[in-house]
Amino acid sequence: CSPKGAAVLDTLDVGAQSGGAGAVNVSGAGSTLSVSGNATFGDQGTGNLSIQSGAVVTRGNATFGNIKGSLSSVTLTGKSAELDVPGTLTLGGVAQQ
Repeated sequence: CSPKGAAVLDTLDVGAQSGGAGAVNVSGAGSTLSVSGNATFGDQGTGNLSIQSGAVVTRGNATFGNIKGSLSSVTLTGKSAELDVPGTLTLGGVAQQ
């Protein structure tokens, strides 16, 4: 999302397939990403989330690294970057740490 942009989704799966890779970058004050359901980063592949400089990401449930062999990361940088997960936050799932 660019500064002061907004994206609203029901679900999000980044790095869904084995060997696949994806990244989501949300940057700038007023930029938001809202996922009401499940958000998965590194489902079977590689998925990364970057939240920067006042951006806000809100998700119902979040999983980073869902299965063995998947890779994921979440990075928060800059003033007021925020990750809000009111539901379940899973780090590693069944993936190796």
